[in-house]
Amino acid sequence: MSEKINIPERHTKWEADIKIGKKDDHVVIGYWRDGCKGCGICVDVCPKQVWEIVEAKDKWSGQVVNIPDPSKCIKCSLCEIHCPDFCIKIY
Repeated sequence: MSEKINIPERHTKWEADIKIGKKDDHVVIGYWRDGCKGCGICVDVCPKQVWEIVEAKDKWSGQVVNIPDPSKCIKCSLCEIHCPDFCIKIY
C-alpha cells in the first residue's frame, strides 16, 4: 500500500514521499527524482531489493531508480547513506 502524503517543509525538494507499512509502524521514503542520476548505488546496497533502475528518456543518463514495491523497505537507511546526490530520505 502506498500513497502520496504531505511532506515536511524542510524537505520541500522531495518530489515523492511514499507512506508504507502498518498504521503504527510506517516507513516514509522521500525520493527526489529530478536529482537522481541513475547511478544505481541504492539498488546495490539495498538488502531487500526495494529499488530498481528504470529507463527515463527525460534524464541525461537515460535512467533513474524506481520503487516497485515499497512495502519491502525495512528502514535500514543504507540507500539514504550511500546516495551521492542526497536524493533519498528515509524517515
